[in-house]
Amino acid sequence: MLKRICFGILVSATLTNQTGAQTPDTVFLEELTWTEVRAEIDSGTTTVIVPPAGTEQNGPHMVLGKHKYRINTGAERIARALGNTLVAPAMTYVPEGNIDPPSGHMRYAGTISIPIEVFSSMLEHTARSLKQHGFSDILFIGDSGPNQRPQEEVAELLSAEWANEGVSVFHISDGIK
Repeated sequence: MLKRICFGILVSATLTNQTGAQTPDTVFLEELTWTEVRAEIDSGTTTVIVPPAGTEQNGPHMVLGKHKYRINTGAERIARALGNTLVAPAMTYVPEGNIDPPSGHMRYAGTISIPIEVFSSMLEHTARSLKQHGFSDILFIGDSGPNQRPQEEVAELLSAEWANEGVSVFHISDGIK
């Protein structure tokens, strides 16, 4: 009998915790369930940061994922400062040079590169996906020079296409020209 009572209390506490749980204190889209994201959008979270970050060499002393760590830290700070903002998963596959023959960062083991056209298509379709779910301000924020031009081009293309829908895509420049 005592086992049944304890089991009943455990099940009740577990179900209560699951159904009454609050949204975690995170701005990262990938750390939320789809229902939590929907609730965030319904409550006014309509800005999303898309952070491209490469997987590349940065000298013999630095991990290949340096850009991901930097961009996630910066994007989280920006999202929290803005409020009502989420951060999409970092895009860790970006143009890093030609694969064959290798150029740029592709001359170093572990680097992963994709063609600029593929990167642009990933940006475009990421933004289209986010717009479909209700985000109206989409910010491309990358910390690497080669990503800047494709981000700018896709932001201009989609902002022009969506001008009458109240949806804007922004390229936040690294300031390097």
